[in-house]
Amino acid sequence: MPAPKTLDDGVGGIYPEELTLNDTSLEDCVQFLGMELRYIGNSLELDVFDKKKEFPFRVIRYPHLDSVIPTSIPYGVFTGLLYRRYRICTRKTVFLKNSVELAMSLRDKRCSQRRLCNLFRNFLFRKAPLRWNCSVLSLFRQFARQMGNYS
Repeated sequence: MPAPKTLDDGVGGIYPEELTLNDTSLEDCVQFLGMELRYIGNSLELDVFDKKKEFPFRVIRYPHLDSVIPTSIPYGVFTGLLYRRYRICTRKTVFLKNSVELAMSLRDKRCSQRRLCNLFRNFLFRKAPLRWNCSVLSLFRQFARQMGNYS
């Protein structure tokens, strides 16, 4: 039986020879399974990593409210991705930044800013007490402020 392949051989042992395994680790972080892992100080910090942002072309993502789909779908995408971000992000500020970015993308797809803010607030109340040392209302106010005019 042949010896297992190693990363130095260009493959990862369980993969066929035709598949090359590239080391994509950066100097200060590792991107793995949709997450970005950084070791800062004495702690491991996690953030959401979206490979599509690094493509050299524009990627169309998230459903547009004007498409021929039920209007609830883009809002369901928002809520589902809030759960993903909440589970991954270890810092409140990172979760907030990612959530605002997502909401603005959906707002650009003609989703109601008011409804997105309400969904965010309801999401936070369902998760209370939050995993970070802050209140639901303070985090919601930060979100609404960053979203701009909440009307």
